[in-house]
Amino acid sequence: MNQENKSPLKRRRGAPPGNCNARTHGYYSKVFIAQNRLRIEALTGFTGIDLELFQAKCRLQQVLQHKPVNVGVRKRMLVLFIGMVVLKYRVAKHDNQGLIAALEKVPDDFSLSPEILEQLEQC
Repeated sequence: MNQENKSPLKRRRGAPPGNCNARTHGYYSKVFIAQNRLRIEALTGFTGIDLELFQAKCRLQQVLQHKPVNVGVRKRMLVLFIGMVVLKYRVAKHDNQGLIAALEKVPDDFSLSPEILEQLEQC
């Protein structure tokens, strides 16, 4: 209630336009992410850290494609991706040249046939 005129505030019901909380945090997001993960694992053959790195790479590409102006999301996804690269390729702390070399390996190590890429786009 508004204290000045004692009338209830008129608010639109539901989330504000553009809110993605349900997609991000809701029940269906967990189910779909798990199903997607199993499908990606079956199609690519990646497991463990390779699967995690591949998914981080895909999420980073999605963020750059769909939310290019959201700097906060881009930064979080980039930090996640680089963290996965550091783990996979065992890059030492503060080893910038090692990180660059590891990042250059990612496209070759995670290249897939066009048929698999087409199936993954349907996920």
